[in-house]
Amino acid sequence: MIVLIFGGNRFIGKDVIRELLEWSECDTIYVFNRTGLGHHKSKKIRCIIGDRNVYKDLEQIPWKDIDYVVDMCLYEIHQFELISRYVKKKKYTFMSSIASQVDPVLSGFEDYGRQKLLLEERIRKTVWKNCIVRPTYVLSSPGVRSHIARDQYFLDCLYNDVPIQIDGDGKAELSFTFADDVVRTVLTMIFHAWNDSMDPTHREVNLASDPITVIDLIKIFEKHSKKTAELFFNSPDSPFDNKRVVFPDKIQPSQFMELDSGVKLLVEEYEKNLQS
Repeated sequence: MIVLIFGGNRFIGKDVIRELLEWSECDTIYVFNRTGLGHHKSKKIRCIIGDRNVYKDLEQIPWKDIDYVVDMCLYEIHQFELISRYVKKKKYTFMSSIASQVDPVLSGFEDYGRQKLLLEERIRKTVWKNCIVRPTYVLSSPGVRSHIARDQYFLDCLYNDVPIQIDGDGKAELSFTFADDVVRTVLTMIFHAWNDSMDPTHREVNLASDPITVIDLIKIFEKHSKKTAELFFNSPDSPFDNKRVVFPDKIQPSQFMELDSGVKLLVEEYEKNLQS
């Protein structure tokens, strides 16, 4: 198996690569991004430096050899049009977002959500063997650290007695998943999911918790850290905007770690790192 990954240097992408390196079935991993090899050193990896918005850069990819494409950084229709003729006969996983399933105005996602929805529709029509992964806000997992200061921000504040900045009143409902869930889902799609009779609707996975407010999420961090947070409301420096991003009732979430258990693991890892 030869896999191509668009965007493999940050967060989920680099950990998908880490897991693929352990698979004997995976012979070669092509990583296409603008910054180079990044985190992994292996004879299995072939790094292609380029910009996906530049057609000549995309021509560097040995498309005829690729069995599977994992697209971690597709955001606009014109980006897909540049690769559509190459990927239409490949096995293709698109990292979308739950933003594609919520009202773009009420959720605050606006054009980001609209573009993700348009991309999903275009991919379904173009690529028969497609999979779509829709995570909500992604928190770290032990050993899989987010480049965005979300869970780390809460922990740093709690353990350093720094007020946690809250946008608005903190009562907006958000939904979360963990990095491990996203990595596991992508790998499952690559390794297990393919047969010609599969119902296309089964190739779409939503990764989300039940809606929870930022204040209630902080309470979970407080419980496991045994610390009390000081909250600073109406702050423009909050890591979460005061948006209502409720998981749609018509779509059931799947394959996610329960929030309490996941946060407990993050707190334990944080405390081990402090000790070391």
